[in-house]
Amino acid sequence: MVIRLLKYFAPYWKQLALSLLFVLLFVVTSAAMVYLATSLIGSLFTTGAPAADVTTAVTSTGFLDNIKASVSKLVEAWLLTGDRLVDLRNLCIALVIITLFKNLFFFLQGFYAAYVEQGITKSLRDQIYQHLLTLSLQYFHRSRTGHLISCAINDVAKIHETFNNTINSLIRDPLLIVVYLVIMVIVNWQLTLVTLAVLPVVYFLIYELGKVIRRYSARAQEAIADVSSSLEETINNIRIVRAYSAEEHEAHRFMKRTGDYFRTMLKINRLRLTSTPINELLGVVAVVIILIWGGSKVLHQQFLEPQQFLLYLFSMYSIIAPAKSVSSIHVKISEGMAAALRIFDLLDTKAQTVEVEQPVELREFKKEIVFDRVSFKYDRGDIVLDEINFSVKKGQIVAIVGPSGSGKSTLIDMVCRFHDPLHGTIKIDGVDLRNVSFISLRKLLGVVTQETILFNDTVASNIAYPSVTPDRARVRQAAEAANAHQFISDMPNGYDTVIGNRGMMVSGGERQRLAIARALMKDPQILIFDEATSSLDTESERLVQEAIDRLMVGRTTIVIAHRLSTILHADQILVMKGGRIVERGRHEDLLRLNGAYRRLYDLQFERNNALPTGTENTTAGENSQGV
Repeated sequence: MVIRLLKYFAPYWKQLALSLLFVLLFVVTSAAMVYLATSLIGSLFTTGAPAADVTTAVTSTGFLDNIKASVSKLVEAWLLTGDRLVDLRNLCIALVIITLFKNLFFFLQGFYAAYVEQGITKSLRDQIYQHLLTLSLQYFHRSRTGHLISCAINDVAKIHETFNNTINSLIRDPLLIVVYLVIMVIVNWQLTLVTLAVLPVVYFLIYELGKVIRRYSARAQEAIADVSSSLEETINNIRIVRAYSAEEHEAHRFMKRTGDYFRTMLKINRLRLTSTPINELLGVVAVVIILIWGGSKVLHQQFLEPQQFLLYLFSMYSIIAPAKSVSSIHVKISEGMAAALRIFDLLDTKAQTVEVEQPVELREFKKEIVFDRVSFKYDRGDIVLDEINFSVKKGQIVAIVGPSGSGKSTLIDMVCRFHDPLHGTIKIDGVDLRNVSFISLRKLLGVVTQETILFNDTVASNIAYPSVTPDRARVRQAAEAANAHQFISDMPNGYDTVIGNRGMMVSGGERQRLAIARALMKDPQILIFDEATSSLDTESERLVQEAIDRLMVGRTTIVIAHRLSTILHADQILVMKGGRIVERGRHEDLLRLNGAYRRLYDLQFERNNALPTGTENTTAGENSQGV
């Protein structure tokens, strides 16, 4: 998983390289600051030896002492003259200049690191969104919207936080530690060994804490996903919540989920806060040990001069902050890995309907759509469609009727290739739908469903969807044909009126007419209606039906009909029950069979106070034209 995350750095390698360069420069200037600060103090409070000679050993000709001597000579050549006031001035100027460059390098390193972090965050969110667009409808049916949103927002934010916290800990801080350790070893390797003796204990404790935090971090991400899901469900279903006086119930459920998140985050923060005092306590113990042992050597003038000890203490003090940062890196990475695991689980979900490598591009619908022994079932459950056989000729109107759960909506979903058959084939003009490109297939289709989905955008944008720069004349023409122009004109801003989340600022009938206008704007060759008028009042149904009649002219139509009066003139009616086609034919033929269709017809017209048998056909035909 770590390697997979690292691949996201590839597009930003230039910025990452610049960040690394400025990290190196920052580390060098930081070490120089420590050395010059020690030299400055030496020039003020020592006598005799030159101020720069703070690293010179008493008597030695070893490798480390040669390094000390080389550094001292370099400083003497550039800054020291022998005059203490001049030396003091030179050291102060050098200290200011190095501090300036150190902070400049710090800024540049942070800027380019932030560019990389934000770029990776954007790439992850874009990839999640694009991947969601490829997944089958089945996945969305079984997944909670709040969890998907939480993955794209909260989990990616946790990854960004991890990168933000660990880029320095992984690159800059280890380099600082190495540089300061080198200085400490050069000054006195025995003292350095004593200092390092405590580090294994620190890292072991941090590692154990990290494992626990990773486990709780995964729970926290699940908990915030539950919170997001609850909030999303309540907002989308606020009308039902109010109608059933369920505000207290939903508030209790929401507070329970926020309480779970609250308790989980408290545990995580308690563990984080525990690691800090442990590190600090161990650090203080190490410092005390060094002070006692090193200070006694200074006082007894054993292989360590005061100025050497001063430089060692400066270096050891400077190493504390990066060492603490590195010591907690496992904790931060563990939290990020928990979020990354959820993201990659989503990204690894395979789409159940995929496009072949070289799909067929359909320019127009010429002949027919054929279902040949098509069977289908969802991941969990029984067969939804069983051995479906029928065809739709170009220009025909084919109606599908049947009780709820008989497989009607699934059948037309398969025409759109939202699902692929478990067995059998669906062909359009002789080409298997599985070999047709998604874009060319769906360009042929116009879909109007019972539950009309509109976007929180202007009326014009919803009609012209997904066009960014629609032709306003064509938008108005489509609206007029859909019987929508009048109510649109009455809106505060006409076609520029924003209609709210899911189009809730307009009525059901108005939403349906906007959906029909959208289909007219697309000008499809094949129309699919999924009970488009079943939930409308009489006046709205009349206006919508008129718009549907206009839309159907010259087009092939497949319609799921709830009200049988709307399909009397269909070329073919398919009666479904239990996932199978039990009857088929024209309206009059099906009535004469006295089977399932006749029962549905009689039941519906009795409910609607239809006229007695013998006059019903004429009356129904006069009252309802088209589909």
